[in-house]
Amino acid sequence: MKYELEQNYIIELLKCAITNTTPYTPDESLDWDVVFNYAKIHRIVPVLYFSIQKLPGDIKSNISNLEQYKLAYKSNLVDDANRENEIAIITKLLASNDVDYILLKGSVTKHFYPDTSMRMMSDVDILYRNADSKDIKALLEGNGYTQTKSTPKDAMYLSSNKLVKVEMQQSLLDDGFTDWLKYLDTIWNRCKNNTDNEYTMTPEDFYIYHIVHMAKHFINGGIGLRHVLDTWVIKNHYSDLDSNYTEKIFKELSLGKFEQNISWLCKYWFEDFIPSDKEAIDLISEYIFKNGAFGNISQQSANEAATGSASSTKEKIFPSKQTMANYYGDVITNHPSTIPFYWIRLTIERVFRNHNKTKIKIKSISNVSETQKEKTKELFEICGLK
Repeated sequence: MKYELEQNYIIELLKCAITNTTPYTPDESLDWDVVFNYAKIHRIVPVLYFSIQKLPGDIKSNISNLEQYKLAYKSNLVDDANRENEIAIITKLLASNDVDYILLKGSVTKHFYPDTSMRMMSDVDILYRNADSKDIKALLEGNGYTQTKSTPKDAMYLSSNKLVKVEMQQSLLDDGFTDWLKYLDTIWNRCKNNTDNEYTMTPEDFYIYHIVHMAKHFINGGIGLRHVLDTWVIKNHYSDLDSNYTEKIFKELSLGKFEQNISWLCKYWFEDFIPSDKEAIDLISEYIFKNGAFGNISQQSANEAATGSASSTKEKIFPSKQTMANYYGDVITNHPSTIPFYWIRLTIERVFRNHNKTKIKIKSISNVSETQKEKTKELFEICGLK
């Protein structure tokens, strides 16, 4: 495998960062520029610095990008503090307006790491209820936020200091993933009410949602090293997880094979576990390293060609009545016959908003090779995805 030496050492650095241990001395032939390039596309530069700074001085002197690692590490410490402050402001704002909320993904997972800044985040994700999208827009904009994106599922806001992005979600998943959505749509029924309007998922549901979210990205274009690291950290944090329950749900959601392979991959990378089908795990590892933090358009096109995900795409283009009502308001509820017109409006908005992306996507679809398609099919069969 190309760059196997560098990939193995990146895994070593991640492992040592989380376990607060010192990495082994790298081979002299290790290409630090390759390591840094992987770190950039997977958005883990600050995390690797936690381990790199423990290396002997003579080793660090050979790292051409050492100052960039250090700068990214320091910058991320500031970003983490800003995000935490913004979370406190928003959650207080939601509670004071009687809006129930659940903190999602990195906002929770970062507290499972030895240092919260180890968990890189591009935005803060919050699920809410007792309000529609217009209520939330008025509430946040009235407090200095600027809306930068809006879809039937969620809306993105930028803080007044332009340092933190917040994604406010009415649903945990797009309409296209119908079977998974049926389970996740009942998440509030199983949540624990902490204080005021704050709710938290059970450990089992938090892990299930994490795997579902990973599978969505895996299908859409790829997952990154951070997704796998999160899985390992979450499973270690929730050591008393009810595996009988999670296995049952994963089986019902047709995610049993995917979760098993990701668990094996975590053990293979971070616990010296040798899987029975090492070739399959190596193929998954190659897929992850190749496609960056959240995949890419080229791989997304190959995935669609390999799986023929037409039904999922149809449901994304034509969201459900409830989703459309959440987005466009009571006009949908009171006049359901107008839904086709609002589907057309939504499609036009998407095309004009993402014109350049659409052109790139069309070109990418035409460039999918038969070899890439067949390799992707094999990968998806291994993971039990379709």
